[in-house]
Amino acid sequence: MPVGSLLVRLVVHQAQSLKDKRRVVRSLLDRVQNRYNISIVEMEGRDSRQESMLEAAMVRSTSRQVESDLSQVVNFLRTSPEAVVVDYSIEHLA
Repeated sequence: MPVGSLLVRLVVHQAQSLKDKRRVVRSLLDRVQNRYNISIVEMEGRDSRQESMLEAAMVRSTSRQVESDLSQVVNFLRTSPEAVVVDYSIEHLA
């Protein structure tokens, strides 16, 4: 079964504190997990007031499905008014 990995670097411009950023990131993580049935966590930037690096992984029945679903996750994050996607990369692991 194909496995895909997604790295996304976000900036939360309106965060005035770590607490503000964590609230926004936690909300995004919860919404992505619920909407796309994907494993996603904050990997880096936990001590940064505005930057965050998210990593996600998913297993689907076809490579095309992995690519499509990970692209949908990126598009979902891009449309979020709370954070800006600065960079992302999609990798196929199997």
